Amino acid sequence: FLSQDPKKMKDGMHPNLVRHLEINRISVGEALNSLNGRFTEILSALTNVDRSEHEISKLLPDYQLTGDALLKMLAIYCRIRCGIPVILMGECGCGKTYLISFLCAWLGSPLENLDVHGGTTEDDIVQTFDKAIAHLQSGDCHEVFVFLDEVNTCAHMGIITEAICSRSLNGRKLPVGVKVLAAVNPHRRR
Repeated sequence: FLSQDPKKMKDGMHPNLVRHLEINRISVGEALNSLNGRFTEILSALTNVDRSEHEISKLLPDYQLTGDALLKMLAIYCRIRCGIPVILMGECGCGKTYLISFLCAWLGSPLENLDVHGGTTEDDIVQTFDKAIAHLQSGDCHEVFVFLDEVNTCAHMGIITEAICSRSLNGRKLPVGVKVLAAVNPHRRR
């Protein structure tokens, strides 16, 4: 159990759960600061992807894996593996797309990215998923990620919601290997 604020996390958990975990020698509330320099080791342990430092430096050469990014990647990865929809939220330029790009590069999985905007058509969305399915059918990979960025700017929320929540597109089931991620920008009143 990793946290930016270990004491707050531990205090927020039910005491019986904390006791049970500690009896089973599971560290509760390990501070990210104590793991500096071991972030790739932790990511490797969870994803079962082993990479050398040389390989890591070539994934996205200017990407710096931080404790905060590690927590986000672990949460995304666990949700994807459990079949739980993943929707990231953050201001433009805060690094959502870059984080997903690094995670996909780390996993060795192709990424189909669609920058959604007011002019995005339903056909654009379908074509993005068709490209992802083509990756799977080529046999080069067993999973491919589709990242729909800034989905709240689009007039086609029906098909986007269907893809994210129902894992289908116009009633057609998406293959298991297609992993759907989305991002939204916060809405503010002026």
